[in-house]
Formats: sequence, structure tokens, C-alpha cells
Amino acid sequence: MKKKELSFWAAAICTTAIITACEIVDNTPNDDPDDNPESPIPERVLDLYSTFLEYEQSYDWRKDPMGGMVNTRIHLFKNEDEICTVNVPAEEHETVDCNILRICNGKLYTVHSAGTSTVIRANGIEQLRLPISGYVSDLIVQEEDIHIIMERPEIQGWRYMKNGQTLLEKPNSSLMGPMYQDKGEICFAFVEKSKGADGIERQYCHLVANGVPSRHSTSGNVQEIYDIRRVNGVLNVVQKEFGTNGIVWTSGDNSCVLNVPGNHGLRDIHFVKAGNSLLVHAQAKLEKQQSELQWYDHYWNGNELVAVAGDMDSVLGISEGPGGFCYVTGSAYLGQGLTIFHPTQKLKLQGSLNLISPYAITSSATDFYLGLNDASRNYKPVMVHNNEQHDVNMNGYFISLALQ
Repeated sequence: MKKKELSFWAAAICTTAIITACEIVDNTPNDDPDDNPESPIPERVLDLYSTFLEYEQSYDWRKDPMGGMVNTRIHLFKNEDEICTVNVPAEEHETVDCNILRICNGKLYTVHSAGTSTVIRANGIEQLRLPISGYVSDLIVQEEDIHIIMERPEIQGWRYMKNGQTLLEKPNSSLMGPMYQDKGEICFAFVEKSKGADGIERQYCHLVANGVPSRHSTSGNVQEIYDIRRVNGVLNVVQKEFGTNGIVWTSGDNSCVLNVPGNHGLRDIHFVKAGNSLLVHAQAKLEKQQSELQWYDHYWNGNELVAVAGDMDSVLGISEGPGGFCYVTGSAYLGQGLTIFHPTQKLKLQGSLNLISPYAITSSATDFYLGLNDASRNYKPVMVHNNEQHDVNMNGYFISLALQ
């Protein structure tokens, strides 16, 4: 692998990607009679956005003796250019939670909750201030509208807001996966349990589109619903049915059974967005050797099992870029190396490379990028682009990568 050294991450070149069709059936009617279905898919230039969390050069962020209470900086890069640097004072250290940082429309969105208010900023500039405080578990920006979901532990539920206005609030319920956009609508799902007139507690799943929930009706043979997701207007459900040994995935009027032969239990079953594909993930407990049981990650695309990882390797990150199913596996034990699986190639990275943030991976149809740290060199940051490796002269790690 080629190595280069950079004073900052500026080696990302605009990449040309062919946007391929989603592998879930698209039942959307074609309203343009002039469209030629045999015409080639146009190429589109994508920009690489990356966020990097930087500490002072002398601070050991791995041991973190200050418990995160230190001044930091978040850098946003677009290809060769630095878009902005957001200074994060020690008292706002929770802003660097990589679960809620977002790159939307080429801007870096951060959330800070303190006292009685919650502030949302874009590139460090305040966009929205809410007169309530709480943990924002999800954020999405559609054009100029800011959508958030805020957890409400006091009611064992959550609140969905658009530009600060509450559109939906549900006590005694839990979310099923993240918010996403489908056919121009902001969608997500939740499940709630309630007792009927017979006193029996039942599970009810709802799909929310633009703030309006609709209850998903189930047939009598459904034992449990694990997740629901809408793709191109078509409802996808992964569930357990009576009389089947595996997981049942329904997509519109189609369905298939996902089997894991010899499993001793299934858990963590949900949909995963990977590039242009919708996958089902499940962990299955399998017999490794001498009756020892081990949890293995399984991923299906339709009824095709496309990935299995476990034992000394686990899935550390999955790309949501427009390039198909691209992911990286590795071990919790340093020195075992990482393996990158891309539709065009499989690449083994030797040495003590770590993926600190699961969001520091993205890909197109022809390229993939990872933001790593090399434990053998005092956790020096490294950007991997296909078969090239670039050192980054900063103290910290990549938070997220995105091709937009």
C-alpha cells in the first residue's frame, strides 16, 4: 500500500460515481414518458466530506485523564478544502458525540444541551434554540428544515420536532431505527405496547411519514416484528412468524425466509442501509468448536446471505455511501489487521490499525475511504483511499466521512 504524509486531510479528490439502482424492488411509476430505460445511467461527481476531532498536541485522548473535559476542535473538510473549524470548549464536550454529528448539505451540524435549552448549530453558527433540554438521539436536515428526535425518559418515550415545533410525542414507546428520507418524506418507525380489553399486552408498530403515524397491521401468524422500513414507497418488514425457523422479510407483496442453519438463538435483528441497498442484519449464536457457542453477524440482501463475520472478526463499520455494500471487519485485539469488503475488491490491511468511529467509512461504486488510527505509531491518524494510505499530522481521529 502506498503511503503519503499530509499536514491535514487534503488528499481526497472528487470521485466520479455511477449511482446504481436500489436492489429493493422500486414500484414507483415512471411519470416521464420521454425517459429511455435503456439510456446509460448518468455519472455524478461526488465530494468527500470528512470531520476530524482534534485535541491539543500534548493531550493523550486515548487515556483521556480529563474525562473529555478538554478544549477540542472539530474540522470539516470538503475534498482539498477546509470548510470550517468549530471550537468546542470543555463544558460542551458532549457536542462531539459522533452519534449525533451530521454532515447535511455540506454543513456540519452539532447539538448542545445545557441547563434549560438545546442549541443546534451549522458550521458553528446557531440555527435553532429550543427552550427545553434533553438528549437529541437523531437529526436530519431536509433543505432548510431541521428535524430532530429528543428522548423523554420521564415518560419512557420520545418527541419528534421540526424546526422546534413538536409534531409527535409518544410515551411508553421505543424507536425502531433512525430517521431517513423516502420519496421526499421524513420517515421513521416506533413500537408501543398496550393492553387490550382482554388484559393481554400486545405489540403495535407504526410508520411515521412527515409526522403522521400509521399503524402497521399484522396477520395472525406474526409472532414478533423486529423492524419496518419504507423504500421507494414500499413497506419492508422483518418479522418472526409462527411455523418458520428463520426470519421473514416482506417487501410489498413479496417475502422470503432468511435461515441460519444450526443457530442456537437470534438477536439484534434490524434493517441496515448500505449504499443503495437495504439489508437485514441478525446475530446468530453458532457452534464454533467443542460445543463452544459464538455470536456471528449475518447480513442478507434479499434472500442472499452477503456477509458473515464473527469469532476473531466483527463488522466495525458499514458505508452508507452510494456504492453498494461496503464494510470493514476487524478484531478487538490489536495487530490482527482490518479487512475491507467493497463490491470491486477485498483489501486486507495489516498492522495495528483501528477504526475509532464506525461512521468513518464511505464509498462509491469505484472508491472507498476509511479514517483510521495506527496504534503502533502512537495512534497516528491515517486516511485510506483504495490502495493508498495517507498519514495525517493532527492529534485526534476522524469522526465521520460522507460522499455527497
